[in-house]
Amino acid sequence: DTTVVWTLPDGAEAGPLPRDVDIEAPGLLLYRQRSREIEDGVIEVTRHFELLTRRIAREDYATFRRVLRDVKLAETRTVSVAPPPPHEGR
Repeated sequence: DTTVVWTLPDGAEAGPLPRDVDIEAPGLLLYRQRSREIEDGVIEVTRHFELLTRRIAREDYATFRRVLRDVKLAETRTVSVAPPPPHEGR
């Protein structure tokens, strides 16, 4: 598992977080991704990738490629962050 925690600058606000992702190809791979705001201005993303076999059978290769594309799409999702308002008097 990989967990990444981002702390936003004071006053910045995160937009909507991506939905949870669950990708499974039975006997091939398992992938999960979770995003949550653990406190104001702190976002945590946890990913789990598990390869369930060392060798991909020829008949499973098309499925394997498809789910890897889905994993790649999940990995490229973003969160918009609104910067803090400008300070008065500057």
